[in-house]
Amino acid sequence: MKIALFQFTPVPGNIDRNSEAVSNAVRDAGRKGASLVLLPELWSTGLLSGEKATEAAARTPRLLENLMLLSDEYGLIVAGTLPEMDRKADTHQMPLIWNTAFVTDARGIVSKYRKINLFSPMGEHRVFAPGSTPVVFDVPGHNGVRAGLMTCFDLRFPELSRELAWNGADMLLVSALWPMVRKDHFELLLRARAVENQCFCVGTNACGHSGTTEFAGASSVIDPSGTLLCQADNTEALLVQEIDLSAMAEVRKRFLSAHPPRHWACHNKKILTLEQLQKIADARRSSGQKMVFTNGCFDILHAGHVSYLQEARRQGDFLVIGLNSDSSVRGIKGEERPVNSEKMRAEVLSGLECVDYITMFSEPTPEILIDSILPDVLVKGADWAEDQIAGAATVKSHGGRIVRIPFIYKVSTTETIRKIKNS
Repeated sequence: MKIALFQFTPVPGNIDRNSEAVSNAVRDAGRKGASLVLLPELWSTGLLSGEKATEAAARTPRLLENLMLLSDEYGLIVAGTLPEMDRKADTHQMPLIWNTAFVTDARGIVSKYRKINLFSPMGEHRVFAPGSTPVVFDVPGHNGVRAGLMTCFDLRFPELSRELAWNGADMLLVSALWPMVRKDHFELLLRARAVENQCFCVGTNACGHSGTTEFAGASSVIDPSGTLLCQADNTEALLVQEIDLSAMAEVRKRFLSAHPPRHWACHNKKILTLEQLQKIADARRSSGQKMVFTNGCFDILHAGHVSYLQEARRQGDFLVIGLNSDSSVRGIKGEERPVNSEKMRAEVLSGLECVDYITMFSEPTPEILIDSILPDVLVKGADWAEDQIAGAATVKSHGGRIVRIPFIYKVSTTETIRKIKNS
């Protein structure tokens, strides 16, 4: 399989010029027998400011159509990121814009991935909404070959590349706008992602200058053993590299390290005393992580609980649940509740991937617990008015924020119990 990497300088505000450069490179790659062309991040715009994002995203469908025509002409696949817009039916809302990696062939969009890890030091979080779903796709024309998509800053998060490898990615395709000042990080991380996942890692970066930012170039193909197969310097280049896909199987025959965690991942380390929670929370916060907190009885876990907790987890870096003890539940719900004991309820919650830690409290509200741990984000259902949420004033007084999440599913534990009794 031949892979082409087109490294160039996307000119800010000149989509036509950038599109022409990419079109010429795709044609050249096709003539050289490439079956996949990987482009830099935001190849049509380069670095993008908020006020230009909507305008640029509006041109993305036409750019994709052009890539499809080129794919049809040369029988290849093209991958790279573009701004993607989703304008809500309510025209008074601001449209959502994502930094999306599109994979196209002659038939249309093969796959797409919305960048999960946005680079806040350059204000990317003010331009784009974060994605939430890792993506692995079957490479058209190459039976059984799968590729995973990553974008620039994603490269610093090994758990994402591991997820892609566990889901069968033979190669990781990384589009980047990586600066020269951290060029050694780009080279090191590409190689690390290849070695730890025992798969190919292909990275296409920009080169040249955009305002005060100089891009590193160094677009590379790394094989599953960590060997550098090809690398560009810091000037415009079209690299075409043939890769032997059997190399991954050969490396994994010697030993396999790219498998999901086993015994230690199933060990229940989530249910903590308040003292244990404070210690581990302090350690995580000292590294810059933000705690999300919510509370509840979670007596009979249902879909409404799960979707709520998943959305809560997206609000920060680790989710703590304050779980009402049995005595607390009885005081709120009556003597017939809870149906399940606090130990059983905690065990069930600990099986959810989105839940990081669980600690008990016996008071009617978690206010004393919140005073002790001071979460960065306090989450409650949207049916609660903010001034009625226990601990809200404390959290806000310490610089935290309150998030009210609507329930997607119209279901409740009380209603579930009623149905069981009447059946």
